[in-house]
Amino acid sequence: MCPCGKEDQTTEHIIYDCEKWKTEKCRLKAAVNNWPTSKRTLITRYYNGFPKYINLITFEVINAEKN
Repeated sequence: MCPCGKEDQTTEHIIYDCEKWKTEKCRLKAAVNNWPTSKRTLITRYYNGFPKYINLITFEVINAEKN
């Protein structure tokens, strides 16, 4: 379960739906010309913007909240 409490913590949920990372997702959307886009497109075409989004997410916080 995602720490947001709404869905399972999947890649799709974190990238597209999770409200916990709303600010970070807004930055990702700003870097992508055509949102929503596929995970493959994020990784290949938006290689610079996607890692910035991932690096903004504090996975230590996610893991601590799960315990």
